[in-house]
Amino acid sequence: MPMEWAETQYAGHGRELAKDAVSRGVNVVIAVGGDGTVNEIINGLAGSQTALGIIPAGTANVLSGELGLPGDIGRACKIIAEGNTRTIDLPYVNERYFSMMAGIGFDAHVVRLVDRRLKGRWGVFSYLIVTLCELPFYKFESIEVITDAGERLRGCYMFVQNAQSYGSGFSASPGSKFDDGLMELIVFPGRSLITVIQYLLSASKDRFNVEKRGVRSLQISTSHDIQIDGDFFGKGPANFGIKPAALNVLVPRKR
Repeated sequence: MPMEWAETQYAGHGRELAKDAVSRGVNVVIAVGGDGTVNEIINGLAGSQTALGIIPAGTANVLSGELGLPGDIGRACKIIAEGNTRTIDLPYVNERYFSMMAGIGFDAHVVRLVDRRLKGRWGVFSYLIVTLCELPFYKFESIEVITDAGERLRGCYMFVQNAQSYGSGFSASPGSKFDDGLMELIVFPGRSLITVIQYLLSASKDRFNVEKRGVRSLQISTSHDIQIDGDFFGKGPANFGIKPAALNVLVPRKR
């Protein structure tokens, strides 16, 4: 089948293009962009046999780094041409899939306020700018979650991880795997953003006062902002789940 090129024109267009490719029996859909673009395309490919190829061209490219993909376009194209696939799980919130992580609370509030113009000018530093502006005024009302085991947990920050990374340069869940059928819920009971940053930067996660649970589903029962893969999703209440072996991704061969 010959190569086709299509540019996204509006929010959600990537998903539509990917679903159309699946319906036509296309073998591979290649995303050229960042994590937001990849997320849209994932939502069109989930559950199909069409594989995802990634050429990283975004602000952070966290998923491509987690999968071991190079930032160099030529090398990324070579990996796609080699055709080596890996099957990964996809978590979802309500009916929206994500690949790496979700944040509930302050980080999602920041993501909601970072507009395209600010992000285009300052890149990843735009998140720091908004964080510093919003931190003194954010109320940090308690987030409540109910796990699939019926456990009710409360905290001021919550992450839901399918991958090890949280954002560019941060490690949230070193034990997380793309193919274990589980999400890791991380709950921070206190309001200190410094503690969260220290946790993300530390190689010794066990010394921090956080709650961790491996879950297959959970419910956010409070009305807090939610972000997925670095893009704003909406507000709770919301239901999370995971679809095992939902996506084929083109990745480097193991040497």
